[in-house]
Order: sequence, then structure tokens, then C-alpha cells
Amino acid sequence: MQLAERFFHPEETAALLALDKSEQERGFLQLWTAKEAVLKAMGRGIAFGLERLRLAVPPAAPRLLWLDGDDAAQWQLRPALVGEGYVGSVAWRGHARDIRYGTLADGP
Repeated sequence: MQLAERFFHPEETAALLALDKSEQERGFLQLWTAKEAVLKAMGRGIAFGLERLRLAVPPAAPRLLWLDGDDAAQWQLRPALVGEGYVGSVAWRGHARDIRYGTLADGP
């Protein structure tokens, strides 16, 4: 929660703190990966400022609520199915699309 308090939008931090303690870590990770996905899709990095975008806090569906200098309604966010015990997100600017997952190669 110290990272959320330092880097997230104050409304996100308050919503995370309102979650059950058992849900806070996963909620934090979902927010972090979603923010990182949006920033990467913008061609920016974390230095842009994680507080300059605000997302719906889990268990709500991933959704960009506000983005400094852009129209948040133009952005799509989806959880990435990256494996049991992992959290990931995919973001893009534009209309909604179906996402298909597959495996390129099996591990050794």
C-alpha cells in the first residue's frame, strides 16, 4: 500500500484501502499492470506519472476513468491471461476487440 499511496491517484489508493486486506495485493497488482499497459500503449513509461491516470479499482472491470491530456473513453483495457498466480493487462486506444490467446511454443 505504500507504493499505491506514493504513486497512484488518491481516489485509487482510497478504494484499495477500502478493500478487504486479502484483496488489496491483487487489486494493487491489477491496477499497476493496467496502468503500465496504458503507458506502454501511449509510448510512455512510468516516468509519465502513474497518478496521471485513474482506473476503476478491482473487483470492478478494468476501465480507464481519467487520463491526463487524453480522452479516457477512447481506451480499452482487458486482463491478460498470463497464467495461474500472475496478473497482466492489455491496453489499446480504439474500439473494443476480441482477444485471442495461444501458445507459440511449449517450454523445454
